[in-house]
Amino acid sequence: MFIDPPQIYAHKSALNNGNFVIEEEIIFKNKNCYSLKSRECPHRGYIMHTPGEIVKNVVCKMHGFAWDSEGKPLQQEPYCDHFYKLPHHGDVDKGKSGLLFKNFNEPVDAEWVQVLSEQHDLEFNRSIRGESTGSWLWFMEQLTDVLHLRKNGIHPRQALETPLDTITLEVGDGYVTQNYKLPNGTNGYWIYIFPGFAVEFEAGKLFINRVIPNDIDEEFGFKWELQMYYAPWVDSVEIEEWEKQIKVFEEDLEAVEKIKRPFFPL
Repeated sequence: MFIDPPQIYAHKSALNNGNFVIEEEIIFKNKNCYSLKSRECPHRGYIMHTPGEIVKNVVCKMHGFAWDSEGKPLQQEPYCDHFYKLPHHGDVDKGKSGLLFKNFNEPVDAEWVQVLSEQHDLEFNRSIRGESTGSWLWFMEQLTDVLHLRKNGIHPRQALETPLDTITLEVGDGYVTQNYKLPNGTNGYWIYIFPGFAVEFEAGKLFINRVIPNDIDEEFGFKWELQMYYAPWVDSVEIEEWEKQIKVFEEDLEAVEKIKRPFFPL
């Protein structure tokens, strides 16, 4: 069930000013097409740039080799002359929602896709990342625990802040959506995309949660990445409230670290 699973990489706004570095690769934008290329320099395997960086030209700090937005070698000064090709890891789809992904059948008629597609002023803010020695399969289960929330449930604080009586669920092809009504009358959306991605957004705010197994055939050990996006008009108070979910995410990480038994057999 983990053969060619969906991969959610970023929102298109992360590439407004250059190529976007994620944990395992670099997303390139050339005109309106997106592709993945290696973070490893093809000369000596040096890992280039830090996830969350936005770079116009990819540069290896070891020898000064560089590549343009098409992944072609830059040979003029101040870069060093070379002929190495940057390995191509495939193309990326851009959905109507603005999400960048592979192997995901985005439901173009779904409400959450339409609402996210109308957020035209999102700007990438930052990435938060880390590693875990826990089971990414158990963490996959942790990501979906919000679906089981009830009053005084698994995250009591979240149960108090989220109007649980307004939540509706939609199950689709490889994803589940939780739609909730905010006190101001607008909607919020939380989408879990199997096996390890969560997308949450409200007006002017977007959060992408990525879980990257160290080895798809090995249960224990994974990297994680949180991407934060905001519209310019969202104030610091609203951002502080929104980012309380980072604490909830950290609670889930702490919990999964304590589950050292294998996920299978259940």
